[in-house]
Order: sequence, then structure tokens, then C-alpha cells
Amino acid sequence: MESAGQAFTSAPGDFEGELAGVLDLDLSGTDAAAVRNRGIFVASVNALCRHLGITGGTVHCRDEGPRECADDLARAVKAGSPNGCRIALIGCQPRMIEALSDGYHLRVIDLDPDNIGKPFSGITVEGEEMTDDALETCDIALVTGTTLVNGTIDRFLNLKCHTVFYGTTIAGAAALMGLRRFCTRSL
Repeated sequence: MESAGQAFTSAPGDFEGELAGVLDLDLSGTDAAAVRNRGIFVASVNALCRHLGITGGTVHCRDEGPRECADDLARAVKAGSPNGCRIALIGCQPRMIEALSDGYHLRVIDLDPDNIGKPFSGITVEGEEMTDDALETCDIALVTGTTLVNGTIDRFLNLKCHTVFYGTTIAGAAALMGLRRFCTRSL
């Protein structure tokens, strides 16, 4: 019905069918099929929520959008937090790292082994095993909405620090669950 929704997943796949078919997908487990199915489910929820007017911004930005969004994020953090604030960025987003690396104590946690140990704007990406340490010492947790698809979102709900989910993947769920979401340039 001309509403679109996207979700980032490490196990992409195509799906063609009706919403009833999406509801029949097996979402349990951690294998590639389960992650793929959750990606399809979340993208479908995003499209449905957009169609119903519950949320917008369900399609990823393009071109200069990621850089502009990262700059928007840095301005928002600066407006509400002092320099030196401790930020845990869950999910390696190079533009966000670039925008936040100056003036804040930034730690970046990622699941992708290709990112772990690599420096981005002078910040070395840490692995999942450092998540609890980063969360215990941060003032702000900026968490990728992809946690919804990869099955780790429970770890980031009800944190003691100020928590904001970012990206298009979390659009519908954030609206339905009352989660704070940041994504200024999505379509």
C-alpha cells in the first residue's frame, strides 16, 4: 500500500507475501535464518507503522544524510550534555564516531569482527565483551536499532544512563514501545 520499511540485518533476504506470512515466520534463535526472519518482521512492522501514521523515517537516508544526521546528533548532545560527557556508542557508525569523538569520552562497541580493533576518528572499536563495562561508565548510551533484529535489544532496555536508540530499524518498535529514537535524515 505504498508504505516502505527497512531494517538492517547481517542476514539479508527477500520476502514476498502478505502480513499473515510475516506473522508465520520463526523469529526464535540466533542462527542466520532467525536473524533474516527478524529483519523481515521488523521491516514489515516499520512499513505498517508508517502506513498507519504511527511513525515516519522508516527508510534509510542517502548521500549526505548520514553525515548530516551525525552532525545533528553532535549538536543535540552538546545542547544537553557538557563536554567530557561519557558516551557508549553501540554499533559502529563512522559518521557518528567522527562527529562525537571531539569533546566527549566515546567508547564504541560492535559485533562485527571486521570492525573490532579498527580505529575510526581516533577511537578504537571494542568487541561485545566490553559492553557491560562501557554501559556502567557512560552517561549516554546511543544504541543501534539493529539490536532489535540481532536479538540483543533486551540488554539495552531500562539502562541507568540516558538511552537513545538510533536508525531506521527501530522506527516502528520505538514508537510502539515509547523508546527514545534519533534519526533526523531518514526518509
